[in-house]
Amino acid sequence: MIRRARGFTLIELVVTIVILAVAWVFTAPVLVSVMGLGAQGGVALSQMAVTAQGQAELFIRELSAIDKGAWNSTVSSLASASPYRHTPDPQLDGKSYTVFRFIDCVQQDLATPDPGCAAGYAKSTVTVSDPRNGANLSITFIKTRAGS
Repeated sequence: MIRRARGFTLIELVVTIVILAVAWVFTAPVLVSVMGLGAQGGVALSQMAVTAQGQAELFIRELSAIDKGAWNSTVSSLASASPYRHTPDPQLDGKSYTVFRFIDCVQQDLATPDPGCAAGYAKSTVTVSDPRNGANLSITFIKTRAGS
């Protein structure tokens, strides 16, 4: 029997196709997400992160501007209105995002509620929502009456 040296057998081709198909099944969702084609693609998530960071810094500046003598009443009233929507909606690359602010007065252990904000700790969260796909990204930080 004479054997040719060129070409592949049918079984070699089938095994190669199966291996490539399995690899594609596991890598395709990652590639689609990173290219920004998925519901929370990499590009959209990066834009939301930039927006959330900017909004958190703005919120920190606003809380830092509160006079120490008015801290309890001001932060307590913000906490009672929480969550509230921050307007106007920020825009990044022509896309509009919705921002919600949450604030809770807490004790020094950062878990026990402090209704009157007497302890001087405010657990604050900024949540950025993308109305196009329903994605949310939140940043939580602690602000104290002492300024940190």
